Order: sequence, then structure tokens, then C-alpha cells
Amino acid sequence: MHSTQFNYHYLCTYIRSRCYSPYSFEVRKNNLTKYDTNHSFTIFHNNIRSLNRNLENLQSHLLEELDFHFDVIGVTETKITNSNLEGFIPSIPGYNFEYVPTPLSAEGVGMFIASLDYVILEKKNVYYGLPGSLDRNKFHGFKRYSMWHHVSTT
Repeated sequence: MHSTQFNYHYLCTYIRSRCYSPYSFEVRKNNLTKYDTNHSFTIFHNNIRSLNRNLENLQSHLLEELDFHFDVIGVTETKITNSNLEGFIPSIPGYNFEYVPTPLSAEGVGMFIASLDYVILEKKNVYYGLPGSLDRNKFHGFKRYSMWHHVSTT
């Protein structure tokens, strides 16, 4: 298979992605073996609805409660713009924060990446929705704006 081709069958066979409640996550975590822990790549996602307002809640209520070190913590709706980043440096101990500012008052994506060897291949703004302006009143319910991070572990 050519290295640039996407192998959907491989992903379906070897990557297991599941959603958990705090209780079901605790049960799953308690059943992990040492092999599972050492040979897993774990991702946590949260719709943060403003990273500036809710980072402390994410750390204290979710991450401390789950008591698990994730390789990547993804956050959506960060609401980080170039103008509101002054004086606010998002950080979680043991993680690097990667993001692209959003031109809107909402939206935005960021990733806290654990101490992994990684390379950012691309950071860019991608606009989805109706053609035209970025005026929020003209979006009509489409996914409006996302930021993509293409990360390669080395």
C-alpha cells in the first residue's frame, strides 16, 4: 500500500475508540493490564466552551476525577482569538498546547500533547459552511469553522 493512501480497514480493525461515562471509564481503567497501559495511545476530548473560562474546571473536575494520563487532550470551542490570548497561557502540567486562533467569537480547536516526540505537519484554518462571509448570522447551522492539526509522532 502506498504510504499516502488511507487504510480504513486497518483503522476499523486496530483502533478502538469508545465514549465512556466517568463510572464506565473507571471500570475500564481498573481492568487495564500493564501491557495495555504501555502500548496504548489515549485521547481525551472535551467541548470546553471557552478554554479561558473552563480550563480550571477541566483540570480539577474531569482530569483529576478520571486520574489517568492521556497522550492527547483535545478541546473544542476554545474561543481563542489573537486579541484575547494576551495574559492567558493555557497550560496543563506535562503537556504542550498547540492551537490556531479563530477569527470568530466562538469555535476553535486545541490539543494538549503529552511529552511525546511529535512534529506539527500543518496548522491551518479550515472554513466549512455556506460560501460568503464569516458573519455568524449567515451560517444556517452548518459546521462553521475548524482548525486542524496534523501531528506525526516520531
